[in-house]
Amino acid sequence: MLIKNIKFNTVVNTWLLFKKLSVKKSTFYRYKYIVNKYILDYFKDKRIYYFTNYDFNLYVKQLSESLAVNTINNILVVFKSLLKYIEKKYNLDFKLDLISSLKSENKHIEVLNEKEKTTLENYCILNKDFKNIGIQLSLSTGMRIGEISALKWKDIDLRNGKVSVRNTLQRAYVKEGKTEVIIDEPKSSTSIREIPIPIRLLEDLRNIYKSNHFYGNEFVLTGLTNKYIEPRTLERYFEKCLRVCKIKHFKFHTLRHTYATNCIKLGMDPKSLSILLGHHNIRITLERYVHPNIDEQRKYIDLL
Repeated sequence: MLIKNIKFNTVVNTWLLFKKLSVKKSTFYRYKYIVNKYILDYFKDKRIYYFTNYDFNLYVKQLSESLAVNTINNILVVFKSLLKYIEKKYNLDFKLDLISSLKSENKHIEVLNEKEKTTLENYCILNKDFKNIGIQLSLSTGMRIGEISALKWKDIDLRNGKVSVRNTLQRAYVKEGKTEVIIDEPKSSTSIREIPIPIRLLEDLRNIYKSNHFYGNEFVLTGLTNKYIEPRTLERYFEKCLRVCKIKHFKFHTLRHTYATNCIKLGMDPKSLSILLGHHNIRITLERYVHPNIDEQRKYIDLL
């Protein structure tokens, strides 16, 4: 078949099969979702030769009319991967370096103040619900909500005071109208990590483990081996806790930001924090959490 006659949607299906063999299940479903929702509808009637003279920034412009910057950039990552596959397979050149990625806005990171943090911690200690352990863990280790949902008691080393992050739980798109809960390794190798547990929380965890006669394979958020709590369910529970504590609305991820911000305030070096948070590189940590003010800068300049 001549290249100019090869349909784009046919090659897309071939690329998805190729990706299915080389990426995690959750990543594959994310690619599939993005392709079906944002790419195929736009180019479904095209043939691959069409892209040799196409201005991809027209597509970027169309996306920008209704989608957030980060969403658009995520779409472009998948789209470029697909196009590179087509280039290599059919010896084409789409001039992909001319595609403009949009600059993400530096959003202000919200954190709990000391009073809010203390109020929430006291609520979790006084109210014996396994889901409260998840809130305490995020505040004390910076774990992501999906990592906490997947956590089992065997992942917590109660003797040495550390938690091993090995898995994440998420509900992923499978096909139109259908989703599936997937427990898999985190999104990157740096997300697989060990995090120290503060002694104040460690003692509570030891008591909970001992009094409930756990043997290790139970999910931390339920105390059961055959039942987990999904991130969206934990998010809703967290919202309820905030209302009871009379704390303004925050997303669960704010607990992770609070942990990271407090670590920097206490003098932790960015590299160590980057490892604890499971960031892909230290630049992410520096951009989000390290913002020295003029007084801090002057303190060092005066030492010159």
